[in-house]
Amino acid sequence: MEQDEINDVEWGRRDNWHARWFYSSSRDSRVWVRKRNPEFGWTLNLAHLAGRTWAAVLVGVPLLLVVWERWHKQ
Repeated sequence: MEQDEINDVEWGRRDNWHARWFYSSSRDSRVWVRKRNPEFGWTLNLAHLAGRTWAAVLVGVPLLLVVWERWHKQ
């Protein structure tokens, strides 16, 4: 089985989806995958270090900016 086929099989497995929003499959080589409902866009594959890094950056940077601005207003 080629990697594209493995990716498709893993994406289709319900147990790789958590709370319908979070995807995690170490067999899937992709970091970004489309959501089960394509109208909702893309999500990260949290089974990979790159996926967890992206998640940390996407959550951490805005949080740091809010904290930084509030700290400077005091």
